[in-house]
Amino acid sequence: MRKTRYLVNTALEDGLITPSQHRYLVKDCTGNVRYPRGSVMVKTHKPINPSADPPAASRAYVDTVNYITSAWSRYLSVQLTPAREQIPNRVSDTRDFICKLLKHRFKQDCWLGTADIVDFYPNTKVSGGEETIRECVPPNLVGLCIEASRLIHSSLYVITPIGCYQLDGRYSIGLGHAAEVCDLNWRSVEQRVFQNLTEAQQAKFWCREIDDYFFVLEGLIADREAFISALKSADPDRPIKVSISTDSVDYLDVTIYKGHGFKTSGVLDTQPYTKPSYTGMHLPYKSHHPQSTFNSILSGYHNRSLITSSSLRVHIKQMNSTIKSFRMRGYPMKLLVRWLLQDTVKGERRFEEERKRQLTKRLEEHRQYKTARIIPLRLPYTPRTAALSSKLRVSTLQKAIEKSHHKLTPTNFGRVTLCNLKTANVKEATRPRGLLHAGMDERRS
Repeated sequence: MRKTRYLVNTALEDGLITPSQHRYLVKDCTGNVRYPRGSVMVKTHKPINPSADPPAASRAYVDTVNYITSAWSRYLSVQLTPAREQIPNRVSDTRDFICKLLKHRFKQDCWLGTADIVDFYPNTKVSGGEETIRECVPPNLVGLCIEASRLIHSSLYVITPIGCYQLDGRYSIGLGHAAEVCDLNWRSVEQRVFQNLTEAQQAKFWCREIDDYFFVLEGLIADREAFISALKSADPDRPIKVSISTDSVDYLDVTIYKGHGFKTSGVLDTQPYTKPSYTGMHLPYKSHHPQSTFNSILSGYHNRSLITSSSLRVHIKQMNSTIKSFRMRGYPMKLLVRWLLQDTVKGERRFEEERKRQLTKRLEEHRQYKTARIIPLRLPYTPRTAALSSKLRVSTLQKAIEKSHHKLTPTNFGRVTLCNLKTANVKEATRPRGLLHAGMDERRS
């Protein structure tokens, strides 16, 4: 804690951070101090093989929520984000990926491929991360960011079944700046590999989301194999698993395949993809949450299918499957029809219009909201606020604020959201209110 405070105070005296940043960086340095908890956990989305050694794939997780250096980790993330946004062919999410994919036309004999960088975070060294920081942050902040990085990594430990160990100069999942550092560190490897390939050996289309690649190969078989070989040998310390198919592959949360119209259009189709370990254990409807929570969950499933489904047929099939899954968790049919079977399933034209709106206009809105400051509306639980939350539409409130003054946009003013809305617990929900009031009336009389 002393080192953290000293670094923050020195940075403020040197004018490297503002007073507001100073308050944020020391917010977890008072009261009961939390220490980082690291543990090795099984990858639940991977299959388990009892005869293998080890029987299941594992991964190191570090819980650094509200730890004394968590704010510094977030500070490094913010400083590295502008450079990360400039990485060529980087995709930020599924929507961005599909928008880029729809702009290309491919030949009939093309190969579809995916690649995964094995143990991307732990195989990225802190020394390489410091080189990335020197290259990507503003020159006047290089020294401060390097000191912050060393302070963060010197205090991280992982608890294993055989003891407690320090992370040996590696990154791990849980650090606020790990994604930015590892993403930018791999960029230099990626550039070196692709620069050594000839024009004929380059992929027709390729993109990357942190440690996951998707690419389409055309041309001679030898040229395609040269691209795959170069990708596999990019970095001996970070091996890559490559999968090739002539028909379909799974990438992120979509399946990319050659549909019925591929022969005439050259456009690849997409549909939603879920991992084999998916069990459909959604939030049960009888749980004590505000109605807006259930509405948001269903709306998210609808929008995901709308974005990732390239045809109305696929979208309807996905919605019907989702309805069955949620019905098993106690959701009423009327609510499911309202949020899942919307106008988008009533006709091809309506589906195409809404999907286009999601992929274009919503893309810009998503980018604005992603960078906007969040303004939480903290409502403690009372019968009055519970009734208010069921009627309050945050989007309507946001538009009213913007209408009152044209400069109060989500980008400038901030994004309003409901936060910390405590709900009735089980005791509150099962209390016999009528009998209680009757007993009170008798005592009063």
